[in-house]
Amino acid sequence: GVVRNAGEGVLTEIEITASIFDEAGELIASAPATLTAGSLGPSEIANFRARFPEVAGFSSASFALASRGFETGPAPDTLGPATDDDGDLDSGQD
Repeated sequence: GVVRNAGEGVLTEIEITASIFDEAGELIASAPATLTAGSLGPSEIANFRARFPEVAGFSSASFALASRGFETGPAPDTLGPATDDDGDLDSGQD
C-alpha cells in the first residue's frame, strides 16, 4: 500500500497494522507493516507492505496508523547567554 502525510508537521515512529477479514467480516489475522521511510514530511508518501504467509485468501482489509508528529519552524537567529535566578551569567557554579 501507500501512505501519505496529509498534515503540516513531520511524522515519525510510523506504525501501520494491517488486518484481513473473511467474507463474514471475521478477523483472520493482523500483522505489522514494513514502511519504506522512517519519517514523512508534509505531503510526502511512502510504500508499505504487510505479509500473511499462512493465509491463502481474504475478503477485505483494514489498516490502523499510529505515529508521532512535530511541527518545524525557523531556527532562532541567536541564543542569548544563560543566566541564573539572580540574572548573572550562569557559569554552572553557584
